[in-house]
Amino acid sequence: MLGLFIKDLKLLKAQKKMFMLVGIVTAVVLFNIQDGTEMIGFMAGYMVFVVTMAATSTIGCDEADHGTVFLFTLPVSRKEYVLEKYGLAVAGSAAAVCVVTVLVYLVSVVRGSQLMAEQLFIILIMMPLALILFSLMVPFQLRFGAEKGRMMLLGAYGAVFGGLYILKNFTEKWNVDLSWIGQKIGRYSQGTWTIVAVVAALAVMLVSYFASVRILNKKEID
Repeated sequence: MLGLFIKDLKLLKAQKKMFMLVGIVTAVVLFNIQDGTEMIGFMAGYMVFVVTMAATSTIGCDEADHGTVFLFTLPVSRKEYVLEKYGLAVAGSAAAVCVVTVLVYLVSVVRGSQLMAEQLFIILIMMPLALILFSLMVPFQLRFGAEKGRMMLLGAYGAVFGGLYILKNFTEKWNVDLSWIGQKIGRYSQGTWTIVAVVAALAVMLVSYFASVRILNKKEID
């Protein structure tokens, strides 16, 4: 499995210009924003999601030119192949979180301010969220291929957001008060929500992993 990991790192190395651009844009924005909490959340999410989603691009690279057929002629099981993809996503998202945290710390040092708990919460919460999104994408990509998988997932997201939009209009039309939900959410600390997000990410990743292994075991590699 170490060989698979090294292979994927070399594939990601080919995208180093994109990663450098993302890092530069993130640094420039962070050093120039005035009121940082919301923008830090956006930039942290942007960088973590880009790096994490890059792990899914390696699946498409493997499938190109019948590369997956060659991989499975090596002493690599399909279970190990899937496990390595999830390990790559975790490592990539953790690295992105570390880079964003360092950048935000440097910004606070330059400005003579302290790194606020809200900023750290936003940065840390992005990792489990990115991993949940990654976990939703992998089974689609393995089942339908890179392009069709993305389209299917986008369709699923569209259905979810469409349902939420309909629900919002319904509550406004019938004057349904949902403010109690926000009040209940506010009762819990940021640390609690971080733990909840991590547990949720682990649960989704576990289900996604077994689903991906089952899909790949049934898939005819050509």
